[in-house]
Amino acid sequence: WVNDVPGTLTRIRESLRPDSLFLASILGGNTLVELRHAFAVAEMERDGGISPHVSPLAGISDAGNLLGRAGFALQAVDTDILTLQFPSAMDVMHMLGAMGENNAVDVRRPFVSKDTILAAAAIYETLYGDEEGIVPA
Repeated sequence: WVNDVPGTLTRIRESLRPDSLFLASILGGNTLVELRHAFAVAEMERDGGISPHVSPLAGISDAGNLLGRAGFALQAVDTDILTLQFPSAMDVMHMLGAMGENNAVDVRRPFVSKDTILAAAAIYETLYGDEEGIVPA
């Protein structure tokens, strides 16, 4: 995760040879919306407020603007939507942890109770799961 995206992109551009190609792949702004929503509902019900559990992600227009701001010429931004299926919401969370994709937001609650996590998983499965219990991510 990067806290200074424009600065990082500028340093990347400066490290490239002139007229070089830069290819990157990032998670887009609509990634993990189900998980964001489930945690928001669970925390509002239990704690009376919400804290971010998924790091902010750039949308497609934001990505293009960031590349331009960093000085990249002839930038092109494209999107592919990939939906994975999981046996449960807890499997989604475990997969994210195994990938090292944990929450990197500085301003968040330092602790999330087991009750809130289990409630978020139940909300996720209720709102987004199919009749066999499979959930998208």
